[in-house]
Amino acid sequence: MPTLDIDNPTELASYAISKRCVLMSLHISVWPASKQDKELALETSEKHKADSDMITTNKRLFKSQAFEDIKSYAAATRVLHHKWCQPWGEVGEERILSADHFYAYTDLMRERRAEFNRLCEIFFPLYAQILQDCQTALGTAWKSRDYPGIFSVREKFKFILVPKPVPTAGDFRINLRPEDIEMMQKASERDAKAAIKNANDEVWRKLYAALSHLAERCLDPNAKKIFATSVTNLAELADMLPGFNIGNDPEMDEMARKIKRSLIVDIKDLRGSDELKASVGKQCREEAEKIQQMLENLFS
Repeated sequence: MPTLDIDNPTELASYAISKRCVLMSLHISVWPASKQDKELALETSEKHKADSDMITTNKRLFKSQAFEDIKSYAAATRVLHHKWCQPWGEVGEERILSADHFYAYTDLMRERRAEFNRLCEIFFPLYAQILQDCQTALGTAWKSRDYPGIFSVREKFKFILVPKPVPTAGDFRINLRPEDIEMMQKASERDAKAAIKNANDEVWRKLYAALSHLAERCLDPNAKKIFATSVTNLAELADMLPGFNIGNDPEMDEMARKIKRSLIVDIKDLRGSDELKASVGKQCREEAEKIQQMLENLFS
């Protein structure tokens, strides 16, 4: 069983992060319900005197509002997943979630999964009728072989959430030479540092976007209206910042306090006072510029 090296600051930091966070993968699959039609592509290339390998033709297999509802819901769920979980590593679907947010996030995803399944169960019984209707809609482009049976269709819709522990730098159980294990541990430490930095940078980018948007709405003399979401989105982000701060960045904690203290105001007061709009807009712009400068320094 691997032991924690308490004299190794990097391993200690890695271990601490593994206790504060979890890796989450969200897999939502929805049948594309589209097909590349080589015969149609050949007809099109001949009509336009084009090389056959230069033309591709994709067709929608049917029109269905119930199906579109599933697609839209899946897309919105992915957006929520990215809102709660920050990037982890350079590739792959795993994202890092703070333990502070774990129960709220998993409760939310259970609700989303139940609604996703409910929408699917609305669509499945309609499939037989949809097959009949699409024959008219597609005309001669309709081909029965493009349409799987309902049992195959059901397998094309999935909602799977996979949690995993965050690996630690000392977590190597394989039988290798000590120097090889040390090399892998060092690589793991570098990857962990890079992933933590990437996750923190992503939070700063979200903050920059929210602050810049509110500043623009407050300071633009031609803006007809400041929408409540401009304030509520920033307030929600400030509430979540402590959980997002997996790198224990004191500046991020201070930013959360500053936003709550000075920039979250009643939307009616903000709309009704030019002086308040100017004050909030100026502060948002100043904080956004600080974040922009910090990010530029990181990547310069």
